[in-house]
Amino acid sequence: MRSSDKCGISRLEFRSSWGSILVYAHSGRIVSCKLPRLDTAPAHPFELNGMGYRFFSDEDRGVLELAECFLSGYFTGTNDPIPALGKPSGSIFRRNVRRVLEGIPEGELITYGDLARMAGSPGAARAAGSACAANELPVFVPCHRVVASDGRLGGFSCGLAWKQYMINLERKF
Repeated sequence: MRSSDKCGISRLEFRSSWGSILVYAHSGRIVSCKLPRLDTAPAHPFELNGMGYRFFSDEDRGVLELAECFLSGYFTGTNDPIPALGKPSGSIFRRNVRRVLEGIPEGELITYGDLARMAGSPGAARAAGSACAANELPVFVPCHRVVASDGRLGGFSCGLAWKQYMINLERKF
């Protein structure tokens, strides 16, 4: 569906066996990604079941089509480029955390302490965890690649089942 409302938020609904993944775009940039909350892994495997769009501009249509390619590729093990993302907001520390997160290679993990140090605030592991929890772009900005110093998963705003699934998925490819 397309509307002439140029101020609207465009949306991609990426349907899966674990629920809908919603990706929002505005002004030709991905601004949010919502995964369905999963605290425990479902008994059935993750599968993609189709998608639907709502566009408010041609530039949003283009970036959401790229988001579709990226997510399809991510969940099937191919590397499609990440579409244009909205500018990070918040404090300088949170913007630095996002920069570091965007640079963590697929399949690699760092600790919250490492993240804080790399973002310019050694000793601010808890604040780094809070910045990860506030990440509005999970999958696109890979906060799931950050774990506790003792190797535990730590937290994940969408539920630990997603975090473990994505870590395992990236290790396969």
